[in-house]
Amino acid sequence: MRANARLGAAAVADLLGRSAASVRSAAQRQRISLRRRGYRGGLILGQPAGCSLRGALREDVYGGRVDVDLLNERLRIDAEADLCPACGRRPQRVRSTGLCVPCHKERLAEAHREAIAEHEAQKRLWMERQRRHRLPKEPPA
Repeated sequence: MRANARLGAAAVADLLGRSAASVRSAAQRQRISLRRRGYRGGLILGQPAGCSLRGALREDVYGGRVDVDLLNERLRIDAEADLCPACGRRPQRVRSTGLCVPCHKERLAEAHREAIAEHEAQKRLWMERQRRHRLPKEPPA
């Protein structure tokens, strides 16, 4: 499996006469990467470690994987866009909040953390109320 890992899970599964899922599972247990040669999915920004984004974009343009006109349009829109008010580094992309995508997602995560904290506090309140009701009643004086 290790010798043919760069062919991908489906090709290794055909070679070994196993299902692709079983090959992926075995590769994960043995810490073998089944990433196909040249495949960039699943990496940060779609680029391998040690490469600059400009170099990776140049390779994608020359390889025909990126449309030059679409790339130029995206860069023009980014240059004309207002910057994110939260970080001031990236263009605003999320219209509903006026933030860049990372700041928008961070705000969503913070809202979820607050909702979870509120839920936990509500659970503690209910538990304490139940404890109070279970205490023995004091006789009237």
